[in-house]
Amino acid sequence: GHLDKDWFSFTAEAARPLVVEVVSHRLGVPSDPVLVVHKVTRDAAGAEQSAPVAEFDDSPGPPGCDRFRLGSRDPVGRLATEAGATYRLFVTDRFNSGGRYRLILRDPQPDFQVLVMPESPASDAKALMRWTPLLRRQGTTVLNVAVVRQDGFDEPVTLAADGLPSGISMAETIV
Repeated sequence: GHLDKDWFSFTAEAARPLVVEVVSHRLGVPSDPVLVVHKVTRDAAGAEQSAPVAEFDDSPGPPGCDRFRLGSRDPVGRLATEAGATYRLFVTDRFNSGGRYRLILRDPQPDFQVLVMPESPASDAKALMRWTPLLRRQGTTVLNVAVVRQDGFDEPVTLAADGLPSGISMAETIV
């Protein structure tokens, strides 16, 4: 859709966790979406009542991954649904950009990704400097490594490098 003021509704079939997210800023749109989740109930007289149960805004980058600048203005959050309960999701944009977006509701999928970037000899706090490492004989180089964990993944991750050229090695590390 296009960001203005959109409402979506669903009834949970079972009590379970859901990941809800809006993708817009990550599509390159100059937007700042906000997602508000309301639970709909009925009072004794049968009148419908709605109360907010969650609000999701900007997504910071994962802890320890500041160097990779993985934060986004897109909201991502976890919602614990109740069986038979009706929920309404309100999507809007603080910038009123009217930009495109995608609303995603999914089951949590615990997983991880590994990001590796050579250390740059020069750094600028405002720019991400890319550098191609030059490894001389008997030399060393520094690689920045980040394990980006998703949806509650909390197992140790073993980092190892196989198939390196003769004379080049990397110590196995557990994160």
